[in-house]
Amino acid sequence: MNRYPAGEGWITDVEMGRCCSVTVPVANGSRPAPGDVILFEQGHRRAGEAPHFLNGGDCVQVLLTDVVDLGASDSFAGESNFQISWSPLGRFEAPAPGSSKRVKPTRRP
Repeated sequence: MNRYPAGEGWITDVEMGRCCSVTVPVANGSRPAPGDVILFEQGHRRAGEAPHFLNGGDCVQVLLTDVVDLGASDSFAGESNFQISWSPLGRFEAPAPGSSKRVKPTRRP
């Protein structure tokens, strides 16, 4: 599982389904793929340093549905950039009309 630092507000946006795509730097040789699980944890990353995560901070986990290699490198770490996407979280979609599998009650004599 890959981990990425994120702000608390952004994590909330992911949890509420307002954000379902982001560009991330990926170390050489660890290319993400659809079906991978990604964990965004409260933290930050400074130029040329490893990410720092807040101990006990908020986090959100997503399952990737789409990954695009942007063919560019992150300017400060030299890592490849990927656009990753997942299905929106926190959204309830009502079933389409007529798709319910309700059974009609039977009448008793």
